[in-house]
Formats: sequence, C-alpha cells, structure tokens
Amino acid sequence: GNASPHHIMEIIAQLWGGEDTIIVVSTDLSHFHPQSEAVELDTRSIERIKANDWHLSGADACGFQGLNGALRLLSLLNVRLESIDYSHSGERGGDLDRVVGYAAFAGSVDPGVSLDDHSKLTESDKEQLRGLALQTIHSCVNGERLTVSIDSHPLSLQRFGASFVSVYKQGALRGCIGSLRAHQPLSLDVVANAVKSVSQDPRFPKVTSGELPDISIEISVLSRPKLMACRDEQDLIRQLRPGIDGVILQAGSRRSTFLPLVWDSISDAKEFVMRLKQKGGFAANEWPDDMTVFRYQADKF
Repeated sequence: GNASPHHIMEIIAQLWGGEDTIIVVSTDLSHFHPQSEAVELDTRSIERIKANDWHLSGADACGFQGLNGALRLLSLLNVRLESIDYSHSGERGGDLDRVVGYAAFAGSVDPGVSLDDHSKLTESDKEQLRGLALQTIHSCVNGERLTVSIDSHPLSLQRFGASFVSVYKQGALRGCIGSLRAHQPLSLDVVANAVKSVSQDPRFPKVTSGELPDISIEISVLSRPKLMACRDEQDLIRQLRPGIDGVILQAGSRRSTFLPLVWDSISDAKEFVMRLKQKGGFAANEWPDDMTVFRYQADKF
C-alpha cells in the first residue's frame, strides 16, 4: 500500500512482544520479466533481504514499502533472516516470458546478540543519551515541541532497550520513571521516560521551569530481567548481590521493583527485600504462592 516504511516499522514495534512473537510479511518479488531476468533480479533481492537491506524498490518487490519497514525493524531487533525457498510462476505452469517471483524467509533472533544488550554503550553513546534526556526535559517543562528522529542516532541507540530516568533537584529525588522491558528503540525509551519523570511521577508535582537550573539526571539502562528460582523470601535474600542486582517482585496484579542504585541507600539485603515488598503492597510476612522474582542489572550514568 501507500504506508511508509517508518509507519510500518512503528506498527510492528507496537505489536512486538519478544522472541515469541511471529510476524508475517507477504509480498511478491519481481513482476512480469522473462524467466532468466526474473531469476537474476530475485537472486539479488533475496541476498539484500537476508542482509536486512531496507532500501528495496518496486523493481525488487511489489510490496516494498511494507517489506522495507519490516526489514528496518528486524535489523534493530537483531533478527537474522534465512531463505527457505524460491520459485516463480513459470515453474508452476505460467508464461515463461512473464513470470512473478516468490521467496520464503524465516527470521529468528541472533543468538549471539541480545535484543536489549547495551552493555557495550560507549561514552559517546552515553553522552548523547544524557544530552537527549536533558533537551527533552527542558522542552517538556517549557511546553516546547521536540521532534526526535532515530535515524540520526548510532545503531547502538536504535536497538530496543529499557531505561529509567531519575531526576534530582539539588541532589534530592524529584522524579523517576522507567521501563522494565525493552519495547522500543533505546533513545526513544529515554526520551519517553525523561518526559514522564518530570511530568507524570505520581509522587511529585510537575517540574517547573524555575527548577530547571537545579535539575540533574541519572540514566539507568537495564539488562533483560531474568527469572530467579526462589523458594521463599529468605532464599531471595541469600541469592541477592548487593550493589549489583535490581529486583522485580510480581504476584497477581501487584508488582514492584528497585533499581540497583537503591543499594546506595539500602545496603542490607534483608531490608532491601522488606522495603521492596512494602512498595508492592505486600504484608511483612507475606510470600504468595504465585510470587515471581526477576533480577536485572543496570548501566548507570
């Protein structure tokens, strides 16, 4: 159709739920060329598709707009495509002088790269995120419109990532909002959480323009949460690594988390868990049968 590749990418990103998500994209390849020419064109297109080249044209595939959007997103998700089969209409009894090409591909997450592995963020990456968050905060507080294009960001910031943005006023917490799971490009996640931290944290009023000179920020980029096998609260306390682990507690509709930076103010694992349970609305001696525990780490800057 006429939907732009960027629009297609945004739609698929909203539907993406991790490695268990199946995305189907359907299009023909080349149209109405003689058999030999069609095979040559389609062979080149297949190699480009396998390389996640999202600059295809109508000569490569009739549904190139949608295919480009999908390929663009798949490259950010570290999804690797493999060719399953290729054929054309001439092999199915059609006119060999006017064939239509078809190919099938399957994509899977590259096992060598995590979807949200940002452990190798460079100082330049971090500086760009800091600048982006501060610019976002100033624009939000002053009521100015800010347009962010991820195409200008390095690939490391275009990959999906989960972040928290903490805002401080003269060293005291003024707001903190974040994402526990990667659901959008890291740079956009930082922008979204920067806005929320100064305007939507229910614990604080909105930050005003008069406060901006006293504002500082801290960004935490989270690793993917990993399920912990905990028999009970004491087992969790024994397994925790103070100063390293962030923790998510979840049971039914109740959920709470502490970032690793909370260890800066709570150094004892027993107290850490007690406070985390209080935050989630769990009673002091409560450990529900359906309690699920995850831990994660964070790159804080």
